[in-house]
Amino acid sequence: MLAIDLSLCDHLSQDVFCLHESKFEEERMVAGWLTNYSQ
Repeated sequence: MLAIDLSLCDHLSQDVFCLHESKFEEERMVAGWLTNYSQ
């Protein structure tokens, strides 16, 4: 699902909100990985 969302953002690369959403998803995923790793 995330891959599909990122593909849509690639096609809409001029959409600032879409790019912001992509960045937010990446940061959220990284935060989740760090949380899981530290437990």
